[in-house]
Amino acid sequence: MGRMLGSRELREVAVDDTAEFFAQLRAALAGEGPALLPRPAGWSGPSEELRGVTVPGDVALVIETSGSTAAPKRVLLTAEGLMAGARATHLRLGGAHAGGEQWLLTLPAHYIAGAQVLVRSIVAGSEPVVASGEHFTPEGFIADAARLTGERRYVSLVPVQLRRLVDAAREDARVGAALARFHGILVGGQATPRELLAEARGLGWPVTTTYGSSETSGGAAYNAQPLPGVRMRQIDGELWVASPSLALGYLGDPERTAEAFVTDEADDRWYRTGDAGTVSGDGPWALGLDAEATGTIAVTGRFDSVIISGGVKVNLDEVTLAASSAGAFDEVVAVAVASREWGERVALIAADSAAGGPTIDSPSGGRSTQDSPAGEEPSRGQPTADAAYFGAAALDAGADARWQRIHSALAPLGAAARPALTARIPELPRLASGKPDRRALRELVESLARRLEAAPT
Repeated sequence: MGRMLGSRELREVAVDDTAEFFAQLRAALAGEGPALLPRPAGWSGPSEELRGVTVPGDVALVIETSGSTAAPKRVLLTAEGLMAGARATHLRLGGAHAGGEQWLLTLPAHYIAGAQVLVRSIVAGSEPVVASGEHFTPEGFIADAARLTGERRYVSLVPVQLRRLVDAAREDARVGAALARFHGILVGGQATPRELLAEARGLGWPVTTTYGSSETSGGAAYNAQPLPGVRMRQIDGELWVASPSLALGYLGDPERTAEAFVTDEADDRWYRTGDAGTVSGDGPWALGLDAEATGTIAVTGRFDSVIISGGVKVNLDEVTLAASSAGAFDEVVAVAVASREWGERVALIAADSAAGGPTIDSPSGGRSTQDSPAGEEPSRGQPTADAAYFGAAALDAGADARWQRIHSALAPLGAAARPALTARIPELPRLASGKPDRRALRELVESLARRLEAAPT
């Protein structure tokens, strides 16, 4: 099918009533009515800047996704691309037995992962089961899963949800039994710790890791293998994706569109993901054919997640994954904090519902001059944030076994990955995509650093 000509209205819609949004999305995919920009529950009303805005006629959905360092992007997704992604998912998960799919929606529908659950349901001709309750709980999940009646049952989760289910399954056999009845459990949105995957799969759960973004209409690779019709390659260490599901670009932002979406000499259109990674193997998957991959992709992190600490590169995504693998908290995120001595240091923020507010647990052990690549002496003069971290003995809670487990997990990454600050907050701030908002977390960390600098030593 070629591009539709003309334009259509763009309408912001709240997703409070999932059934209503599902009907609106079905119409948009059929080319009827306006294109939709879904807004979270509790949305306050139309944006003045979007009044009267139109989009290309083949655009059905616009997903707003915020970055950690830039203004929000509004991703233009076509009906054809969204449905191509849904069909590729069912083909990969179900193979020759594709058909009779029913999905459980546990993610907000204004995220691409949640919206794609609805698109897959439309493509499958089935009604999704929408999770009940304001918050995700294992008990609620058991009840919601029992409402599924489809021949093949699927759900899409984020790692923190999977961890809660795994933890609950140790004490409640009903959780394991509910998960075992699924034909596919997609887990994505951020890297999933290997130990968590191993435990979930060891319970007999059909867990599939996903890689993708709003710009690829959701998943582009499952279990490190590109989906049918998807091609991936690395250019100067960056992963590029070509797919029938690629977005048209960003609403009202031709500069960022031109940077992210490029056409090569063969007239093939590619999306530059901004993710650092590798592509290995020579199998037919590299040509986008529907065959089992003989090679894989590996995502090592975001280019904008690498800091230089004392001359040593530290990948914050790797630190986050290693810290999460300890299983000490539901979620742990590594962010950078400024340091006069080392340039930047690592700080770790954990989600802990027991924390009444931002709680500094430990100014962690410092780095000696031997930790620096050249063994330089730290700069002298003004007191530094590091000095405040390491001198605030009264705040030290290093005996907390949870942080000790995390410190042990980080040991293989070297001295530069040691956190200068560890703290807990009740809940992590999130981007429109559902991922942790690292910019907000960094602002919090800088605030905590200033508090420590002002504290008596």
